[in-house]
Order: sequence, then structure tokens, then C-alpha cells
Amino acid sequence: MKTFVIADIASAHDGVLPYALDAVNMAADAGADAVKFQFWSDANRLADRRGVSDTYRDIYKHYRMPVSWLDKLKDHADLAGIEFMCTVFLPEDVSTIEPFVQRFKVSAFEGASASLFEAVNRWRGDRPLIVSVSGDRISNTFGWPGRKPNDVSLYCVSAYPAPIDQLNLAAITRLSQLTPHVGFSDHSGNMIAGALAVGAGARVIEAHLAHPHTNRDNPDAGPFAHKPVSFKKYVEFIRLAERMVGDGALVAQACEADMHRYRVTK
Repeated sequence: MKTFVIADIASAHDGVLPYALDAVNMAADAGADAVKFQFWSDANRLADRRGVSDTYRDIYKHYRMPVSWLDKLKDHADLAGIEFMCTVFLPEDVSTIEPFVQRFKVSAFEGASASLFEAVNRWRGDRPLIVSVSGDRISNTFGWPGRKPNDVSLYCVSAYPAPIDQLNLAAITRLSQLTPHVGFSDHSGNMIAGALAVGAGARVIEAHLAHPHTNRDNPDAGPFAHKPVSFKKYVEFIRLAERMVGDGALVAQACEADMHRYRVTK
């Protein structure tokens, strides 16, 4: 069993292209399968759609990624041997990122946006969609417009950071019994949370990674975001958990062969 691990850079690049390129290398070095950024073409439109305060409007303006970065980051990810991903929040931006991605992502905040799902379904073809779902929108776990068999429900607790005693990882086990592809978007910053989620049934893990020099005022560089050293260890724990979980077959393991010769039969 292989877990698809996403290093979520989000906007923890401070608007500095070399930081973003470095982050791609850091994610690849850590053993992640994909590195994910965020793109919005219009900060004011994003703020208006979300109905947020002017504080967030200013944040969106400050950390908006230039569209010219997309091909640079995609090419750099290809060279690093890691998949490039990019979340969008505005329906009109789906067509912009479409040439660069192998799968699409919808955030929990936009999980009820019919217009965004419509745009994604118009452009994605057979490519999978990963949708973050939090407890208050858990109904989205079981279906969204145009859901395909290879789509993924990414369970999350929408707090930054998410307290470890409220991660409720047992929900992943329950969800994996109800819908075929389940993952976990980790906002805890905890070193072993991803590994424990794998044990609970997650097959996709998303966790935040910040550049070591990211400004501490950057919202995407909070205590929920790993630095490169801890993220590498985080992925190592996930890979160890994969080995421990196995395939779940109810059969004797190879290591038991010698012991089976000494069974009591009378």
C-alpha cells in the first residue's frame, strides 16, 4: 500500500520565486509525491466570494502568486521528480491551472461552491479531484457534483493549528468504510499525525511545508506548517506506517512459518 503524500506549500513562499523553487526541492527531498501551491487571479474577487474581512483581503493581495510562476514551478517539479499541484478558489481560474496539473483540489472552504465544481468538471476530463471535507460539511464526503470513482474525500479539521485532541482520526476509519478513497489534510503540525492517519485508513495525506526563511507573519507558516527537517521525518513515519499496516489480508505472515511447526494438535 502506497500513500500519496502532498507537501502543501500554499502561499508560504512570501511571494519570492526562489523560495517557491526551493520548496519544490524540499518536498521532493522529503519523499513527498506531490507539491501543492495556491493560485488566485483576483484578490478582491476572492475576498468578496468568501465574505472575509479586509485583513484577509490584504493577505490575499500580498501573497497572490503571479500566473507566470505556474510553468516555472511545473517545470521545476518535473526536474525534481515530483508532481505539481495547485489549488484554485475562483471558477475562472480552473482553466488557467488546467494545463499544469494531473489532478485538481477543492478546499473545504469552497466545498459548497457549485460554480467551482462546475468549472472543475468542465476542464478535468478523467483526472481525479481531491475535496477537503471538514466536520461541519461532512455530507460532502459522500458526493459532490460530478464525482468520479477516483475522486478523494480528504478529511480535515478546519483549524490552524488543529488541536491534537480534536483531530478525530477515528472518523477516517468510519469514512473509509463508506466511501472508497479517503485521505487526511493535516493541520496539526504534529510529527506522527500523518502516520496515525494511515493506520486509520487514509490513502492520501496532505501536510503543510514552509520554507525555513518564510516570514513568521505569513499565515501559511504557522505552527501547523513543518520545516524541511521535520517534514522529512513526517514522511518517514508515514512510510513506516504503510509497512506496518500491510494489505489487511487475514493470512499467516512469512515470519510465522517456523512457529507453525509447533502447534498443539491434541
